[in-house]
Amino acid sequence: DEALRACYDLDGVELFGKGRPLRVRPAHLNSTVHVMDIPAECGNKCLAEAFKTFGEVVRAVVFVDEKAHPTGKGIVEFKQKKNAVQAVNECDKRMFLLSKVPNPIRVEFSDMVDTNMGLPESDVQKLRLKEQEEEKFPPRFAVQGEEEWRMSREFRDLRNRQERERKEMEERHKDE
Repeated sequence: DEALRACYDLDGVELFGKGRPLRVRPAHLNSTVHVMDIPAECGNKCLAEAFKTFGEVVRAVVFVDEKAHPTGKGIVEFKQKKNAVQAVNECDKRMFLLSKVPNPIRVEFSDMVDTNMGLPESDVQKLRLKEQEEEKFPPRFAVQGEEEWRMSREFRDLRNRQERERKEMEERHKDE
């Protein structure tokens, strides 16, 4: 309890008058997942809302490059490990979609520590100019047998083939 209270007391405090607040968060061991293939129009808030499907989200971060463009990767921290396990298992078995494009996201357990603040919703708005004309598609699992599911499966199979071929090529060139 004391450590948790210290985290909350120190979070946001400015040190040495440098103008940058200190970020202190409680560690949520083994309850963080790494998310890949995040659509460009999905920011931190969108990612958090999508993963509430699996349980209480402590933090969601969409990683950005030095120009604040989304990289398609991010993390989601859950309050409980069981929610992270459920997210990994469900997204492995089914195709979880976050946008109109039926490219399912990939979710794996993460042990990395991140200090990235991610893609704020204000920057997402700038990236959505052409998306404003399209209907918003909520996060969802593709329904097996429907066209969206077939297309999602093709994306996933393509990704798996590319990964397998990359590993095979690395093995061939490792011996040279």
